[in-house]
Amino acid sequence: MKVAKGDKIKYADAPALSNFPSKTLNRTFDALVLSSAVEVVK
Repeated sequence: MKVAKGDKIKYADAPALSNFPSKTLNRTFDALVLSSAVEVVK
């Protein structure tokens, strides 16, 4: 989905995974949320 800088988003409740390591991106995210639904709020 397209999201522009400044857009507000809403996502289904999901627990945040703290200190999530990504081997592919070679970095650790402070928090990562895996959600089943995301929408831009107008």
